[in-house]
Amino acid sequence: MVAADRFGGSYPWPASAALAAAGGFSQHFAHLRAYWDQQLAGIAQIVSLPDASLVNAYRAGFIDTQIIRSGNELRTGVNGYDAEFSHDVIGILANLFNEGYTRGAHALLDRARQVIGTQTQYADGLWTYPWPWAIYLLKTGDLSFVKANFATEGPAGKSQPSIEDTAHQIAADRTGPGGIMEKTNDIDANGYWTIDNYEALTGLAAYRWLAQQVGNTFGGYRRSTTAPPTTRATGNGGWPARPTGTRASSATRQPVTAPGWPRGLRGHPGAAVR
Repeated sequence: MVAADRFGGSYPWPASAALAAAGGFSQHFAHLRAYWDQQLAGIAQIVSLPDASLVNAYRAGFIDTQIIRSGNELRTGVNGYDAEFSHDVIGILANLFNEGYTRGAHALLDRARQVIGTQTQYADGLWTYPWPWAIYLLKTGDLSFVKANFATEGPAGKSQPSIEDTAHQIAADRTGPGGIMEKTNDIDANGYWTIDNYEALTGLAAYRWLAQQVGNTFGGYRRSTTAPPTTRATGNGGWPARPTGTRASSATRQPVTAPGWPRGLRGHPGAAVR
């Protein structure tokens, strides 16, 4: 055991006797390995792949995610990426749930709500917010928690939107040419991006399924009769009609039939990952 850094503190270095009493490398390596083996046992197991190194990469990715996070903050990385970016938080959370990791899920979902409600740099984090909720419900069956957050905002109000709020915002953000999604910086460059439309459709599909599960049949907008060109080509169905203004009041909301969830999409509500 070697003392290497006081992290800006001015307290004395530990005495040699204290370092010796703390134990050696083998002892602490065994403790570290046992801890991560226990954590890995709680997620989906890949039994075999043609390239065994991919199994280790899968496990390492989970461990890296846990090391980089700070409590309930799912940070993207280190140095310049040691922060929560809304679309990354959604993707990381969806991935954790797909892997079968649901420990502390309530707090993680609450934190994601805060991030997507207060960060304006990326719009797609807001549009895909229903997605991890759908995967969470598939994995856990925790319908009561989903119901409590489906149409109810957090204590801070609009800055902590409900699942319903984020789905309705998709319609308001259809300001691009021909009714596609608005110009964004979601890939760190300004433009009208195909992936934005795909993510918006993913959010709507997840929202529709969640609405069905909670028994809410009046939580959306009426289906549009004409789908944008990007959706007509893929057969994903029509967008909900764009509301008047930025959001619709509860009195003007009408049922929505969201587009079908593309088969093969990770986290498909009709084909849960086992």
